[in-house]
Amino acid sequence: MKKLLIICAVFAFGAAALLPTPSHGQRLERGLKVKETETGKFRAAKKPIPDQYIVVFHDWATGEKGEHSVAAELAESVAGVYGARVERVYKHAVNGFAARMTKEAALALSDDPRVAYVEEDGVVQLDATQTGATWGLDRIDQRNRPLSGTYNIRRLYEYNAWANARALGAVERLTAEEFTRESGGSFASVRDTLVHMVWAEWVWLRRWLGESPRVTFDPAEFPDLARLRARWDEVERGRAEFIEGLTDESLQRMLTYTNARGEQWSYTLSDMFLHVANHSTYHRGTLTTLLRQLGREPTSTDFLYYIDDLPTAEPV
Repeated sequence: MKKLLIICAVFAFGAAALLPTPSHGQRLERGLKVKETETGKFRAAKKPIPDQYIVVFHDWATGEKGEHSVAAELAESVAGVYGARVERVYKHAVNGFAARMTKEAALALSDDPRVAYVEEDGVVQLDATQTGATWGLDRIDQRNRPLSGTYNIRRLYEYNAWANARALGAVERLTAEEFTRESGGSFASVRDTLVHMVWAEWVWLRRWLGESPRVTFDPAEFPDLARLRARWDEVERGRAEFIEGLTDESLQRMLTYTNARGEQWSYTLSDMFLHVANHSTYHRGTLTTLLRQLGREPTSTDFLYYIDDLPTAEPV
């Protein structure tokens, strides 16, 4: 069966490669036409990051999602044609890649028949507010007194993304051997701890979307930090889309899910948000210990350091 999947994937890539490739002038002309006619193959971001794009292929061009996908090969092929530089390849949630290129090239690439769409990479702000928050959590986003009794989900998860990025930056300095070295902790290594963290953020997102997955991520699928970053990026984009549609009322909604042991649990969405953020904070602390055991310098992810990093930060 595995041989058959590989053969099919290779055949799909070969067939896609045989499709006619337009000239540079034709590509730019067609790309501009896509923008003008709003076909949906070029998706603009509200706050785009210049020259950064996500390209998603049709599955028929790459084969089935997963290890047998030829997304990496096809990404390099089209990047050469359209003058793009491949940054990351995706072949699990979607078949595609992240790349740097000019906007003209991105518009042209969106008209390639093998491409489902091209999306501008952008800055996303999560903006949803819970009323009547407890435990003094209103202090997270309010400096002025008296306190309003609310806290902002956007600020909480902007901090979470900032702290995760700093933790990954510290891990980036490890050698490949240190990355997977047995540590004797709750999880076998730095790599395994990070895989647990991204899995937890992924599984809770799926639960918020009404699913109850009972699978865990296999650390062996993440031999290096680049693949782990790619999966984390997918999770964070999905969560950003979910939070964008929230209202104050939806944060108070009770959600029920089934865990890996078949047990059903119900909590408000707002409490789940707090749980996930707290879980990631806990394991970032674990990473600090592991890095010190390896003789490496950890990085601080304290919340007030995040506040200090904000361009308009003021003392509380």
